[in-house]
Amino acid sequence: MRPEIQQIDRNDPEQIAAYEQGFYEAFAPISNPGTRALWIWDDENRRLKTRVPYDHQEIFVIKNEEGAVTSGLAFNMRVEHFQSGEYGFERPADDHIWVETMVIFSRTGKMLHCFEFGRRWLIEHGIDCTYATCSDKVLALYLQIGAKLVGKSEIDSQVRYFLMFPLDKPYFIYPDQAAPAKKTENTPA
Repeated sequence: MRPEIQQIDRNDPEQIAAYEQGFYEAFAPISNPGTRALWIWDDENRRLKTRVPYDHQEIFVIKNEEGAVTSGLAFNMRVEHFQSGEYGFERPADDHIWVETMVIFSRTGKMLHCFEFGRRWLIEHGIDCTYATCSDKVLALYLQIGAKLVGKSEIDSQVRYFLMFPLDKPYFIYPDQAAPAKKTENTPA
């Protein structure tokens, strides 16, 4: 079953609060000096946000039955403030129409759903690829779904990878989109 992915209204404080709380809950357990320096942490209110202004972002979420954000995806659409630059990576050349994926998280195993939704949304909006950073923890998954490693850095003993995600092939295929199995001579009718 496909999860319902919603685009949030960046001007609605309640939607922003719910997103920031879900973002916080996803990253608080794995917080390290690198992520602490990259983002703005509000531990008292259990909220987390990037340093990129919300009017530069497009944000998508998946909510649970109680309405709490359990998965999220945020694109930096203007890239004047290039989040990956905080890790020492240079802004890519403009030989592609690209954006930056600043945040992707899921506390319910829906990360590939978020990726595929985001891939389709970006294609619909004329984007060729997206760039993002990641840690060792998710590097293998990202390379497996087609990301290209374009850089590596270390800050405060934390290794970060800089990746380019081409958008030309699906990251996840829903069961209702899978091609039917080909019948062979030995396939029952």
